[in-house]
Amino acid sequence: RTAAGAVPQPRPVQPGGKFKVIMELPSQKRKQNIHLADTSGIPLYKLPPTDTISLEQFEALAQQRLKLLQKVETIRQSGIQDVEEKDETRKTLLAKQIRAAAKELKLIAEDQNDNISHYILRLAFCRTEDLRRWFMIQEVELLRSRFINAPQRELEIFFAVNKDDFKFDKFSLTGMTADSQRTQQFEEELRQMYDQAAKQKNMDFFKVPFTEMLDLVRSRKVVVKQGYAYVPCKETEMISSLVCNKFRARLSEELVKTSHHFAVVDDDERIAPLVKSLQHRYLGGDFSNTGTNSVGTVSLAQLEMLSVESFPPCMRHLHESLCKDHHLRHFGRLQYGLFLKSIGLSLEEALALWRREFTKKVDLEKFEKQYAYNIRHSYGKEGKRADYTPYSCMKILTSNSPGPGDHHGCPFRHWDDEHVSQMLTSHGLPHKAIQQVLDTSSKSHYQLACQKYFNIKHNRPITDGFGLEHPTQYFLESRRLRGGGASVKSEQGSSVDHAGRPQQQCDSHDDTTHDDTTQKAADEAMDMSAQDLDDFIGEDTMQ
Repeated sequence: RTAAGAVPQPRPVQPGGKFKVIMELPSQKRKQNIHLADTSGIPLYKLPPTDTISLEQFEALAQQRLKLLQKVETIRQSGIQDVEEKDETRKTLLAKQIRAAAKELKLIAEDQNDNISHYILRLAFCRTEDLRRWFMIQEVELLRSRFINAPQRELEIFFAVNKDDFKFDKFSLTGMTADSQRTQQFEEELRQMYDQAAKQKNMDFFKVPFTEMLDLVRSRKVVVKQGYAYVPCKETEMISSLVCNKFRARLSEELVKTSHHFAVVDDDERIAPLVKSLQHRYLGGDFSNTGTNSVGTVSLAQLEMLSVESFPPCMRHLHESLCKDHHLRHFGRLQYGLFLKSIGLSLEEALALWRREFTKKVDLEKFEKQYAYNIRHSYGKEGKRADYTPYSCMKILTSNSPGPGDHHGCPFRHWDDEHVSQMLTSHGLPHKAIQQVLDTSSKSHYQLACQKYFNIKHNRPITDGFGLEHPTQYFLESRRLRGGGASVKSEQGSSVDHAGRPQQQCDSHDDTTHDDTTQKAADEAMDMSAQDLDDFIGEDTMQ
């Protein structure tokens, strides 16, 4: 229990599967905060919920919120590449799209479900720095969209409700007396900076410590004098920056506090699995059955050509590493193997691929005993026979960071700029394009960096409404732009490019022997759940 972190205190399950979420604040503040929360349509989530909900509602609200934040990310990424900071009209349009998405998912600011779902996801995304960063970015953008599109009356209520958080002096041009040359110069500075609005003689400003608005100071959008930034009260976009900065700082602090008390959730067997799984959930398009419904549409002979033409950088790197080293470690096999399944590589050809490469370092008997079962398991032919889903971008970005000798993960997230630059150069990108991609990834816009890579490789902008969220989505969109579907197989089983040239396969040079330490595949994995797949498939410690 913590005021800022708002860790829930679960109560025993009630009749009908009800479950009371108590996220307590000091009692003397609760009554006042309930009133304040109800009067503002722009929530800052100061008051944790005290509602009784069922476990089914708990999960449904969590999924709604996650889907909303993923939509926020998609909208933000689809617009950020075209939006200059000075283009307020375009930014306002993006804010309207985000607000419409929230309304569509029935998570409007005035509704208590909005508050409950926000705190549920605080629990799910508090445990690591990467998760906290992703959650904060989307929540801040959601708040910004609500603020920018709020009517003036609602903004007035917001500042009245949250006056303790925004104790800033107001400054008016009408109150200035031209009794000195310095005063006249300052008035002239204000009028020049805000030339459109400053034509009004009664223009008012917020007088804010400049440290509260460093983003606007950095872009030279505000006048700074004697340690204070002067922001026009009617410039909603600028004021939203002030509000979002305050919200971001507080949310960051509270997420860290929540993570320190996560053991409370860990001890509850009803909600712990759900909360822990939320960070890996992908609620966009369903790519789990792509391969199942199109078995054989991608052949083993085509992989070399497809990896160059239509694989996202993460999967192309895994393919090249497999062909070069004749091995991928555990999480690399998971990430790449499920991707190949999703794009339509049949089980038989998947086995042929892994067998061909791995047996250049291990004997056939060892491969069949240690690896073949795991590949069949991932295709749902062994064990529980589940249809395992390929990794989404979110899961790749937020789980199982690669270590020495690993090749999984996202290059834009897990590599330094020098190695990313080398990769992009080897993929044929010009220097200017490489710098654009690097600039984007350096700002932690990893999926947007991949989208820019996509644009450059395909020599065209991504179609409207396309927001990159999944490696399989990248592949399918690439094939569509290159003529539709996977490349056609030749009768001989080899693949050809669009000019009819044969495609080179994985190189077949032999490597030296390796150090291989393995574990037995456990028979009890027959009853494993889908969430346990990444703890099972090929759990060797091969270096």
